Amino acid sequence: MLIAKAKKKENLAEYVLYMWQVEDLLRAMKFDLAAINSQIVKAFRANPETEEEIRYWYENFVETMKVEGIEEKGHLQVTKNIVEDLSKFHLSLLSNPMHHDYLHRFFEVQPYIIELRNKNTDPNLSDIEVCFNGLYIFMMMKIRRQEISPETEHAFASIAKVIALLLKRYNESEEEFSNDIF
Repeated sequence: MLIAKAKKKENLAEYVLYMWQVEDLLRAMKFDLAAINSQIVKAFRANPETEEEIRYWYENFVETMKVEGIEEKGHLQVTKNIVEDLSKFHLSLLSNPMHHDYLHRFFEVQPYIIELRNKNTDPNLSDIEVCFNGLYIFMMMKIRRQEISPETEHAFASIAKVIALLLKRYNESEEEFSNDIF
């Protein structure tokens, strides 16, 4: 909860990847609330009030995963919505010649996206979701300390730069929108 809140404010990409990691962690723990409490909630070493908030957040997370039917695979609707919004924004950037820096950077990574898409079982994923899936796999490889070739490092560094630029433009757009309202 504490990490998710911070990441959502600071970096939507990190938030999505973190939430996906929590989903996988809860699946690995077979949604056992006692284990989640002892192995995750207690690890925060928070004061009793904060610990209760954290416990509630994880319990709600588990319940939401069950309600949404993603106990075995899939992602929470909240993160799917973020990726979908970013995908729509990505398409708007591609269609706007004023964002030539984004176009250029995106087209540089397109071969990597095609390669990732060919390895995926769902051909209907947006380019941005393919990027997120790839970044998640890359993150998990690093966590597991798997050997990563320099070519793979380069590919994912390039994809991460595109996502960072997308988020920069997205945040600027959100800022402009909120300034226009008030």
